[in-house]
Amino acid sequence: MQKRIIQWVAAGLAAVIAIGSLAGAFLSCSAAEQPEVSAVSSVLMEAVTGEVLYEKNAREPRPMASTTKIMSALLCLESGDLDTEFTVDSQAIQVEGSSMGLVEGDTVTKRALCYGMLLPSGNDAAGAAAVRVAGSIPAFVAQMNERATALGLTQTHFVTPSGLHDDDHYSTACDMAVLAASALQNENFREICAQSSAQVCFGNPPYQRWLKNSNKLLTMDESVIGVKTGFTDEAGRCLVSAAERNGVTLICVTLADPNDWQDHLSLYDWGFSQVTPAEVSLPEDWRMPVAGGTAQEVALQSEEKLTVAQLFSTPATLAAALISGCKNVSAARVAGEKDALTLLACADWGVTLASSLPLPEGVSHAGLRAHYLRVYRLGEVPSGAVNVVRCTVDRVIDSTFSTIAMLATPGGARLRYECEKDAWAALAGERELAVVADPGIVMPLAGGGADA
Repeated sequence: MQKRIIQWVAAGLAAVIAIGSLAGAFLSCSAAEQPEVSAVSSVLMEAVTGEVLYEKNAREPRPMASTTKIMSALLCLESGDLDTEFTVDSQAIQVEGSSMGLVEGDTVTKRALCYGMLLPSGNDAAGAAAVRVAGSIPAFVAQMNERATALGLTQTHFVTPSGLHDDDHYSTACDMAVLAASALQNENFREICAQSSAQVCFGNPPYQRWLKNSNKLLTMDESVIGVKTGFTDEAGRCLVSAAERNGVTLICVTLADPNDWQDHLSLYDWGFSQVTPAEVSLPEDWRMPVAGGTAQEVALQSEEKLTVAQLFSTPATLAAALISGCKNVSAARVAGEKDALTLLACADWGVTLASSLPLPEGVSHAGLRAHYLRVYRLGEVPSGAVNVVRCTVDRVIDSTFSTIAMLATPGGARLRYECEKDAWAALAGERELAVVADPGIVMPLAGGGADA
């Protein structure tokens, strides 16, 4: 697929869209001098392509304090059932540091806990969410590390849902930028972290109260759309932010930075001077081959131009998903809603999957990116996992740096799964496996009728 795209672009399209080779689409020729940054570790990254514009010790593991709550809030939001009231676990909220104000006996919702994590950086909210989602804090931390592995965060390890210091709790500026980019694809996460303050209902009995966001950048630059602050004595001041200008989103991460507000503003002013958005148009009557479906290829049509960002972020159309490298697609229809998640009946895979992503009009397919799937031995699937698909190993392909497994689904079509060689070695020899597709990676796609 990548080779085909490169050839297509070389033939005269308006933008470079080959995965891993997008500098020509985004980087301009500005010679503006890079700003001086006070942080021990920092990175400035384009949110969609992962293109790094600036870095300083960006791949050096360090404590990241409460920026940890990006992962905690994301998993909580993806777990569904966000507005059901429940009583907080009295032990989970007994934690030091910043708080949203929970006390024993309080009634709250998962959504309110996410506000509590992302605005005032409540450690009590993180603990309460962990127990509600996974049954215990250790079980939730295991889910955090599983998602980190799925996202390719190779130098990240979580010990707590709050980010309180532990020598084995660490990440890098680059890893945190990738995590933020993934979290911002979740509509609820994006909405919450962008608010400088919000009214949230909780208590015993529940009542409305205001929570204030600790991220001052939201009031310092109108282009800033999030994300999360952090501080411990060991980590220093940590900040993960995102800003959007002219259709381009940049993510900035600084770890151990005494001048983080100004450093982020300076990096954004410089970074946006280095990038320009690009547009991609599909040729008329263009067709693309697909694997594992009921048809050998699909016709792709687009009446509107697509931005590069649309191609590589969560795509809304089948055409955009295929062009951006999505290997797994199935004919699908909307089958209802459950726990604030959209249910998609996926005909080719023979399963119904829940999605937390925005629902476009005219959904006809569902997509799953091969490297976002999680695979387990039968009987080892984490409790509370959503979208568990029992599959049979069809064939295994070893590439230079990874392993590709083709897994037969209940509907007969194959799912392509890509992982590091060591990860597959731990599963080798198993005939049947359980595939987990978290709601945040199930893409509802519109358009693109398939022809046999």
